[in-house]
Amino acid sequence: MSHGRLEAVIAACQAVLDTRPCGLFADVDGTLSRITRVPDTAVVSAGIKAALMTLTERLDLVVAVTGRGVDDARRMIGLDRMGYVGNHGLERWQEGQVLVHPKAQPSVPMIQAAFRQLSQTVHLSGLIFEGKGVSASIHYRLAPDPAAARQRLLQAIDALASASALRVTEGRMVLNLLPRLALDKGSAVVELVRQHQLRGAVFIGDDMTDLDAVRALQHLRATSDVRTFGVAVLSPDGPPELAQLADGAVEGVDDVELLLGALATRAAKHLPR
Repeated sequence: MSHGRLEAVIAACQAVLDTRPCGLFADVDGTLSRITRVPDTAVVSAGIKAALMTLTERLDLVVAVTGRGVDDARRMIGLDRMGYVGNHGLERWQEGQVLVHPKAQPSVPMIQAAFRQLSQTVHLSGLIFEGKGVSASIHYRLAPDPAAARQRLLQAIDALASASALRVTEGRMVLNLLPRLALDKGSAVVELVRQHQLRGAVFIGDDMTDLDAVRALQHLRATSDVRTFGVAVLSPDGPPELAQLADGAVEGVDDVELLLGALATRAAKHLPR
């Protein structure tokens, strides 16, 4: 991405975060960390961690909003003062514990049963089954034929007895099993904006599930006095819909590190602790 375009995104984010109280929300995989062939090997760079540490000290709210479980996101980032929303908005870190959304809690046994059935009946090379309590993910990036693996998984999910109660979302070479509820990253971000009475909010994300947050903040901007800005993190296998909808875009995790570093540097100089 050209230096000028990145600078424009930095300036737009800074303007929103100058509106106090303000919050910064960011996805993890593909945004704060590079996507890896095996999810457990993904890491958040020292530079991004340092920027996030400064921002948590200066902004009113900084939250990781991820499809990973909350405990997994906390392990990766390692900042206790940050907020964490996990499982695509179905759980959050609050008062020292992981809280599952009350509407999602009754669906946990159904999700776990569906996950067990799929892991026991779909036998394809290269699949990674990831149970996360209130949701589950099946990664097919390592399959010899990813497109065929995706189709086989969708057929198997459709054949489940609980299929009508499931919501399937897609990410970058991953299928996510969620309860069929009106809860997602967007609803979680808006809830936090309202809870903390934020007047400015920035969201950064790279994938299909991040569209929900970008849309939700744009709706909030159109229907209230909250200033918002949504940033798409571009990648070769990322969804074009996100790039089209977002207010601005950066090129990959390297640009995210530059963006967060610039925001942190300015916050350290101009925003009180």
